[in-house]
Amino acid sequence: GDDFKSCHEECYKGFHWEEPKNLPQSLHTSFESSFHDLNDSGLFLYDIVQPGRKRLSRTYVTRTLVGCPGSTYRYLGLRLFSHPWCDVAENGDALVGGNKNDKEGSSLIKLGYSQKCASSLLQIGNINTTLITRTNSVLKERISPMVKPRGLVGSADYTLTLINRMEPTSIK
Repeated sequence: GDDFKSCHEECYKGFHWEEPKNLPQSLHTSFESSFHDLNDSGLFLYDIVQPGRKRLSRTYVTRTLVGCPGSTYRYLGLRLFSHPWCDVAENGDALVGGNKNDKEGSSLIKLGYSQKCASSLLQIGNINTTLITRTNSVLKERISPMVKPRGLVGSADYTLTLINRMEPTSIK
């Protein structure tokens, strides 16, 4: 409540945050459903750290990366490769338009993803498109008027999404 608000105003000046109640319920529902499906499909992996260069330890956080085919993210010295959020051509590129005879997500199924997982990966891609639209609106309405010369600033073209999952502290 108040602690978050004061921290946000003091430490994150300029950071745009929207209250969950101000986001469409359909966005919450589709993300929650996709999140659980990706978890059930085993796409979340544990971080392994080596504090003090001694023994390896598993953290309480699992992560998965979903994005444009071939996109990567480097974290803790490891490179994570994304699970594609769109259909993929045989050469590994995003399949634009696709084959009209193929069902959406069929190339992901051919890659070994289950139907449920493939649908969830595609849904994360759709959520990304929604977030790009929302971010462009914020840039245009809140940031652009403050920039001289006046104009749209920044980029909202997200090419990947890092999704974190933290286990409850009661599980050890």
